[in-house]
Amino acid sequence: NSLYLILNSGLQAGAGFIFWIISTHLFSVTNVGLATSLVAAEGVIAFAALLGLNSTMVRYLPGAKDRSVLITSALALVVSTAVIFSSLYVLIIPLVAPRLAFVTHKPILALGFVLLTSVGALNLLTDSIFIGLRQARYNALVDGGIGGVTKIVAAVVVAGAGAYGLFFAVSIGYSVAAFASLILIAMDDHFRPSIRGFSQVLKPLLRFSGANYVGNVLTLLPTFIVPLVVLDRIGVHATAYYYIAYQVVSLLYAAVFAVEQTFLAEGSHDDVDLRQIMRRSWRLLALFCVPASLLLALSAHWLLLVFGRSYSANGTLILIILAASALPLSAFNWLLTVLRLTGQLGAIMTATVVFAALTCGLAWILAPRGLSTLVLAWPLGLTVATCIAAVPFWRWSRRHAAPPPLDSVP
Repeated sequence: NSLYLILNSGLQAGAGFIFWIISTHLFSVTNVGLATSLVAAEGVIAFAALLGLNSTMVRYLPGAKDRSVLITSALALVVSTAVIFSSLYVLIIPLVAPRLAFVTHKPILALGFVLLTSVGALNLLTDSIFIGLRQARYNALVDGGIGGVTKIVAAVVVAGAGAYGLFFAVSIGYSVAAFASLILIAMDDHFRPSIRGFSQVLKPLLRFSGANYVGNVLTLLPTFIVPLVVLDRIGVHATAYYYIAYQVVSLLYAAVFAVEQTFLAEGSHDDVDLRQIMRRSWRLLALFCVPASLLLALSAHWLLLVFGRSYSANGTLILIILAASALPLSAFNWLLTVLRLTGQLGAIMTATVVFAALTCGLAWILAPRGLSTLVLAWPLGLTVATCIAAVPFWRWSRRHAAPPPLDSVP
């Protein structure tokens, strides 16, 4: 499942690479900067709308007695929450992101943002459902394949449609992938919509979902806040350079999250040796992240040159720093997964609060020194948060030390 998810990450990154190469040649730097800010907002709202149910699906779906009720209830909650959150964001755009206020000028643009964001949240949840069902191969099919191809075609179709057209091209890929996912879940797992007894199904899971919701939102908050800081304090062009570099490194980050999600799914089964799963997942992260980070950093200049000389000149150092950030990111997410599996929900919230506050705060403080200095907020915030998360893990390891082998007992 980890390898399927890494394959999915590779396919999505490859499709994204092609998509942004096409887009940076068809759209101005200003339009790319505005569109990527909208995409970042859409992504964080969609993740916030998950209410922690993505981790709940991975953790509890494998042993659920009535999967259809659990899946139906989760889908309904996530879509409803996404509609509310995205509608509220549209209302406050003139206050929090004045340069994106063009979305509020026409009702059709505002409605489109709400609908596309809501379906995007649905797609995120179906990804977690596939992981919980040990069907990660479908993630590669619908996200990396169907969704990736759709947005590449859409980029060409909407050429000349401005920043919102570029945002639509990105989002329509998620939407098509979401509907394909629902069809596959219905066919493969015999899913039939049902809410009979949904309160009894969801109630025991609310504490776990709530703690993970707070943790997930805090973990993703810098993804939303940092581009807005760049847009507000440095400028539209800097936002475009930052976002393109972030999209290139997203392959690395997505692979980290893929291993984490599979680690959570496999560790949730009753018949597994948790320590063995921990060792396997850590080795897989190390084997992938260390050489991949080094390769990406060394090739940063040439990778960004494909998007244009200005992206390479202004984004190479940004990409190198973000590539190096994958190492503390992998350690941080690995530790969070261990804390989830061992029920240390308070420790999760503490570590993610430190990460979000420190990363966003440093980005704001460092912004006047330029984009290459601002982006240092990522590795610094991740490193400190990793140290915070390591403390409860170390305590748990001391309390649950493995017993000595039988042949060493007198």
